[in-house]
Amino acid sequence: MLDHLELSFSAVVRKNIKNPPEPLEERCCPDQMVGTLGQLKIDGRITQRSAVSARDKHSAVLLIIESPHISEFKGVPGPAKGKTGKELAKHALSVPGLQGWGNAPVVLINAIQYQCSLGKKTALYRDEVFLATWYKFGRSDFIARLKALHQPNDLVVCACTKGGATRKGVSLRQLVYAAIVDALPRETLILRRTHPYSWHSKRNRDSEWVMFDT
Repeated sequence: MLDHLELSFSAVVRKNIKNPPEPLEERCCPDQMVGTLGQLKIDGRITQRSAVSARDKHSAVLLIIESPHISEFKGVPGPAKGKTGKELAKHALSVPGLQGWGNAPVVLINAIQYQCSLGKKTALYRDEVFLATWYKFGRSDFIARLKALHQPNDLVVCACTKGGATRKGVSLRQLVYAAIVDALPRETLILRRTHPYSWHSKRNRDSEWVMFDT
């Protein structure tokens, strides 16, 4: 039986998208630990995944992206599979602000854990479904998960995509960043970085997006 969020996601899609592609992917993509930044660099890809409940009291890198796409649902659902995970592993230690975190475990978090793209090109459905889900239950669910995961001295990286169509000129990553700020203590270190999918480019790795990036 679907849990209440899965039911809500399905309802959001069917309310906001005329004739959505079927069948809908209704599974939740869980937040996961994927080893340390240093180990990712050595392996060049994500080779281990574990439940976030397994993390200890050591400081971690909480890396936040927007929503899982297609690769994330191949087999057992997990965040940042495919090219996103490979680019993250290869280049994370060369991203400004992350160089000194090689021994820190990485926790991958999707702001919305459901497939907002509906398994199609992201330009078709992702932004519309993300926004509808965000305002229905996504924001409150994200904040609750983030508060439960966050520990003092963690580094938080908002690496969501900007997206295209937005409400009132606000991008996806701006919405997520604002929720992070609302959820966590004022002294929390929060970086704004581009999506790991684009980290093959040094320019993208070095970029810090600004809050007024519409």
